[in-house]
Amino acid sequence: MRSQGAPTHLGRRRPGVAVGLLALLALVVVLVVPTGPAAAGGSAVARIVPAVKVTKVGTVNVRDLPQVHATGNRVALPALRFNPAAYEAAKANPSGSVSDDSITAKPIISVGTKLTSALSSDDDPRFTPPDMGFGVGGGFKMEQINTSGRIWNASNTPGVAFDLSAFYLSGGDLISDPWVFFDQASGRWFAAIFDITLSSERLAVSATSDPTGLFHVYNIPEGPAGGCPDQGKVGVSDNVVAISANEFSSCFVNPVFQGVIITVLNKAQLVAGAPLIDSAQTPPLAYSSSVVPAQSMNSTTTQWYAGVDDASSTVAHVVKTVGTPPTTVTISEPFTPAIKTLTTPPNANQRGTATKVDTGDNRVQTVAWQSNLLYFTTGDGCIPRRDTITRACARLLVINTGTGLVKVDKDRSKRNQHLFYPAVRPNANGSIVVGYGRSSSSLFPELDVTAASPTGAFAMPKIIQTGDAPNETGRYGDYFAVAIDPSAPSNAWVAGEIGGHNGFGSGGWATAIAEIIVSP
Repeated sequence: MRSQGAPTHLGRRRPGVAVGLLALLALVVVLVVPTGPAAAGGSAVARIVPAVKVTKVGTVNVRDLPQVHATGNRVALPALRFNPAAYEAAKANPSGSVSDDSITAKPIISVGTKLTSALSSDDDPRFTPPDMGFGVGGGFKMEQINTSGRIWNASNTPGVAFDLSAFYLSGGDLISDPWVFFDQASGRWFAAIFDITLSSERLAVSATSDPTGLFHVYNIPEGPAGGCPDQGKVGVSDNVVAISANEFSSCFVNPVFQGVIITVLNKAQLVAGAPLIDSAQTPPLAYSSSVVPAQSMNSTTTQWYAGVDDASSTVAHVVKTVGTPPTTVTISEPFTPAIKTLTTPPNANQRGTATKVDTGDNRVQTVAWQSNLLYFTTGDGCIPRRDTITRACARLLVINTGTGLVKVDKDRSKRNQHLFYPAVRPNANGSIVVGYGRSSSSLFPELDVTAASPTGAFAMPKIIQTGDAPNETGRYGDYFAVAIDPSAPSNAWVAGEIGGHNGFGSGGWATAIAEIIVSP
């Protein structure tokens, strides 16, 4: 799911409205909270909000989970938009500046091992599109999509598809938007999913580096009951785990965007499987789009976040939280660097149909931090070199978190083609791996990959998996994934949607996953 609307003032939601699982502490946590649009000028005001404790729901052993045997009518999950009118206007009249789509000799990439049995609508036909979660670590790979999960062992042998309702102990609740990664520092898997019924985020933390064993499961209410914290995304640093969510008034009935909620949790307590987790949570912050936490690829006690403005943006929001609950936690926006104008991408042509691929908006998709650099990607509208029409393009941004200077600000584009839903991770050598979807009037939607040098020079792209059918649902995967394998940190794994029918006609979906060999 996903969405848009007008931001509200910070004091609108009373912190501590829970669903019975958050307990207020006597201790307060000081937060320096950006005030939305004013934050673009660097201003901030201090806010004091109560700290919260997050309660463990229970534990689950993946080896005991039931296999997915999903039946029932397919449901197209609603696309939540920050500002629906502006979104439709931008899609109808796309604009963008000319992009340089040239390539260089390095880095050099090749497609390695492809995982068999990547999840598709054969595994779970109930929902579309396939919200993507994927991670690599401890010799394993894990994919979670909609309400299904699968794990591959060190030999890349796939396990059976298991039910995410059982994994997250969510019972009959409606769940969506899973997110998965492996944290090398702690040797733990972190996975989360939006519980639509409870207006909360479910967070699962592995007891060891083996994701086929025990997980501790927590429920994190975000916003008042009946609200909709859409697209919860998870980041990690040395001392905390952070979750951001786009809070809407409702998921289904006249949804209005309320702002971005950020929750900061004590990482050591989560890793230990503690029954209560010291945490801090902001009210909805008046940004106009997502502010997404970074997965820290090396040591830092600062948790970083990145965002851009909805519809059209000329600045990036570089946000950080400092401190470990239950001690004081501060949140601030140290930098709002100017970037090239970023616009909503047009929907994409695809082979075999007049129906276009829904390329979404320009919200930040994935974020990583490594060695004082913040890496993130968004969709964009741009005009590729030697083209005359605005296309969907993949924007890569890299910002120095010590100085606030923009190091890379570049679209990956292709003449007569559309690129969408880019995901990013830097490898150990500083090369930047970007996975994305691609389609055109002569191409079914496929999964591609490129890499960029530390200065943003893109390498020759590679096709990971071609599609074999168009997607005519009017929806597409809202985010893809790139993961760095700790055992081979120069390489990456890329996962994303492709056009595929899989027995369900144009309403079906499929995903592909492959290792990418990168030099350097």
